[in-house]
Amino acid sequence: MLQNIEETVNRVSTRMEILNNQLPRQITWQAGLFIEQRLGDVDLDALAARSVRVMTLVEEVPQLIETQRAEIFRQVDLQRADTLRQVEEIRDETLAEIDRQRIATIASLDTAHHGAAVTGLYGSGCPIGPLLRTRPVPASTSSDQPPHADREPPRPEPP
Repeated sequence: MLQNIEETVNRVSTRMEILNNQLPRQITWQAGLFIEQRLGDVDLDALAARSVRVMTLVEEVPQLIETQRAEIFRQVDLQRADTLRQVEEIRDETLAEIDRQRIATIASLDTAHHGAAVTGLYGSGCPIGPLLRTRPVPASTSSDQPPHADREPPRPEPP
Protein backbone atom coordinates (compact mmCIF):
# COMPACT_ATOMS: atom_id res chain seq x y z
CA MET A 1 0.00 0.00 0.00
CA LEU A 2 2.79 2.39 0.68
CA GLN A 3 4.05 1.69 -2.77
CA ASN A 4 0.64 2.52 -4.24
CA ILE A 5 0.68 5.85 -2.43
CA GLU A 6 4.19 6.51 -3.65
CA GLU A 7 3.23 5.62 -7.20
CA THR A 8 0.13 7.82 -7.01
CA VAL A 9 2.17 10.73 -5.71
CA ASN A 10 4.65 10.25 -8.57
CA ARG A 11 1.83 10.27 -11.14
CA VAL A 12 0.27 13.35 -9.63
CA SER A 13 3.65 15.00 -9.56
CA THR A 14 4.25 14.16 -13.22
CA ARG A 15 0.84 15.49 -14.18
CA MET A 16 1.49 18.69 -12.24
CA GLU A 17 4.79 19.10 -14.08
CA ILE A 18 3.09 18.58 -17.44
CA LEU A 19 0.35 21.03 -16.49
CA ASN A 20 2.93 23.63 -15.42
CA ASN A 21 4.70 23.29 -18.75
CA GLN A 22 1.57 23.20 -20.93
CA LEU A 23 -0.68 25.70 -19.13
CA PRO A 24 1.02 28.92 -20.41
CA ARG A 25 0.95 27.57 -23.99
CA GLN A 26 -2.66 26.53 -23.64
CA ILE A 27 -3.64 29.98 -22.31
CA THR A 28 -1.84 31.62 -25.25
CA TRP A 29 -3.62 29.35 -27.72
CA GLN A 30 -6.98 30.00 -26.09
CA ALA A 31 -6.40 33.76 -26.18
CA GLY A 32 -5.37 33.59 -29.85
CA LEU A 33 -8.45 31.56 -30.70
CA PHE A 34 -10.65 34.03 -28.80
CA ILE A 35 -9.15 37.02 -30.63
CA GLU A 36 -9.47 35.32 -34.00
CA GLN A 37 -13.10 34.47 -33.32
CA ARG A 38 -13.91 38.02 -32.17
CA LEU A 39 -11.97 39.96 -34.81
CA GLY A 40 -12.71 37.64 -37.71
CA ASP A 41 -11.01 38.82 -40.90
CA VAL A 42 -9.18 41.80 -39.41
CA ASP A 43 -5.70 42.26 -40.82
CA LEU A 44 -3.54 42.47 -37.71
CA ASP A 45 -0.57 43.85 -39.68
CA ALA A 46 -2.67 46.73 -41.00
CA LEU A 47 -4.04 47.30 -37.51
CA ALA A 48 -0.49 47.44 -36.14
CA ALA A 49 0.55 49.92 -38.86
CA ARG A 50 -2.42 52.15 -38.03
CA SER A 51 -1.55 51.94 -34.36
CA VAL A 52 1.96 53.16 -35.13
CA ARG A 53 0.55 56.10 -37.12
CA VAL A 54 -1.84 56.96 -34.30
CA MET A 55 0.98 56.88 -31.76
CA THR A 56 3.10 59.15 -33.98
CA LEU A 57 0.22 61.60 -34.26
CA VAL A 58 -0.39 61.51 -30.52
CA GLU A 59 3.27 62.33 -29.94
CA GLU A 60 3.07 65.28 -32.37
CA VAL A 61 -0.15 66.77 -30.92
CA PRO A 62 1.50 68.86 -28.15
CA GLN A 63 3.86 70.54 -30.64
CA LEU A 64 0.99 71.10 -33.07
CA ILE A 65 -1.13 72.67 -30.32
CA GLU A 66 1.74 74.96 -29.29
CA THR A 67 2.32 76.05 -32.89
CA GLN A 68 -1.37 76.79 -33.41
CA ARG A 69 -1.57 78.64 -30.09
CA ALA A 70 1.40 80.85 -31.00
CA GLU A 71 -0.15 81.64 -34.41
CA ILE A 72 -3.50 82.54 -32.82
CA PHE A 73 -1.80 84.92 -30.37
CA ARG A 74 0.20 86.47 -33.22
CA GLN A 75 -2.96 87.04 -35.27
CA VAL A 76 -4.78 88.53 -32.27
CA ASP A 77 -1.85 90.92 -31.68
CA LEU A 78 -1.91 91.98 -35.34
CA GLN A 79 -5.66 92.61 -35.23
CA ARG A 80 -5.36 94.52 -31.97
CA ALA A 81 -2.60 96.72 -33.37
CA ASP A 82 -4.60 97.37 -36.54
CA THR A 83 -7.70 98.25 -34.51
CA LEU A 84 -5.72 100.66 -32.34
CA ARG A 85 -4.23 102.28 -35.44
CA GLN A 86 -7.69 102.75 -36.94
CA VAL A 87 -9.06 104.19 -33.69
CA GLU A 88 -6.14 106.66 -33.54
CA GLU A 89 -6.76 107.70 -37.16
CA ILE A 90 -10.45 108.25 -36.49
CA ARG A 91 -9.63 110.18 -33.31
CA ASP A 92 -7.13 112.39 -35.16
CA GLU A 93 -9.63 113.04 -37.96
CA THR A 94 -12.35 113.86 -35.43
CA LEU A 95 -10.11 116.22 -33.49
CA ALA A 96 -9.00 117.93 -36.71
CA GLU A 97 -12.64 118.38 -37.76
CA ILE A 98 -13.56 119.74 -34.32
CA ASP A 99 -10.61 122.14 -34.50
CA ARG A 100 -11.62 123.24 -38.02
CA GLN A 101 -15.20 123.85 -36.89
CA ARG A 102 -14.03 125.71 -33.80
CA ILE A 103 -11.81 128.01 -35.85
CA ALA A 104 -14.61 128.60 -38.39
CA THR A 105 -17.06 129.35 -35.59
CA ILE A 106 -14.68 131.81 -33.94
CA ALA A 107 -14.01 133.49 -37.30
CA SER A 108 -17.73 133.68 -37.98
CA LEU A 109 -18.42 135.18 -34.56
CA ASP A 110 -15.59 137.69 -34.92
CA THR A 111 -16.76 138.71 -38.39
CA ALA A 112 -20.38 139.01 -37.28
CA HIS A 113 -19.35 140.98 -34.18
CA HIS A 114 -17.12 143.33 -36.18
CA GLY A 115 -19.68 143.73 -38.99
CA ALA A 116 -22.38 144.58 -36.45
CA ALA A 117 -20.09 147.20 -34.91
CA VAL A 118 -19.38 148.82 -38.31
CA THR A 119 -23.08 148.80 -39.24
CA GLY A 120 -23.88 150.42 -35.90
CA LEU A 121 -21.32 153.16 -36.50
CA TYR A 122 -21.87 153.90 -40.18
CA GLY A 123 -25.33 152.53 -40.93
CA SER A 124 -26.37 149.66 -43.14
CA GLY A 125 -25.20 151.41 -46.30
CA CYS A 126 -21.53 151.39 -45.26
CA PRO A 127 -19.41 150.64 -48.35
CA ILE A 128 -16.72 148.80 -46.37
CA GLY A 129 -19.09 146.59 -44.33
CA PRO A 130 -19.02 143.61 -46.75
CA LEU A 131 -15.23 143.84 -46.99
CA LEU A 132 -14.86 143.74 -43.22
CA ARG A 133 -16.96 140.60 -42.99
CA THR A 134 -14.49 138.61 -45.10
CA ARG A 135 -11.30 139.90 -43.50
CA PRO A 136 -9.95 138.95 -40.10
CA VAL A 137 -10.65 141.29 -37.24
CA PRO A 138 -7.60 143.30 -36.11
CA ALA A 139 -6.34 142.63 -32.61
CA SER A 140 -7.76 144.90 -29.96
CA THR A 141 -6.19 145.97 -26.70
CA SER A 142 -9.54 146.46 -25.07
CA SER A 143 -10.20 144.26 -22.05
CA ASP A 144 -13.81 143.63 -23.17
CA GLN A 145 -12.55 141.62 -26.19
CA PRO A 146 -12.70 137.80 -25.97
CA PRO A 147 -9.40 136.03 -25.26
CA HIS A 148 -9.15 134.72 -28.82
CA ALA A 149 -9.35 138.19 -30.37
CA ASP A 150 -5.55 138.51 -30.48
CA ARG A 151 -5.31 135.50 -32.81
CA GLU A 152 -5.97 135.75 -36.50
CA PRO A 153 -8.47 133.05 -37.45
CA PRO A 154 -8.12 131.34 -40.78
CA ARG A 155 -10.39 132.46 -43.55
CA PRO A 156 -13.52 130.34 -43.90
CA GLU A 157 -13.61 128.17 -46.97
CA PRO A 158 -16.16 129.23 -49.59
CA PRO A 159 -19.13 126.89 -49.83
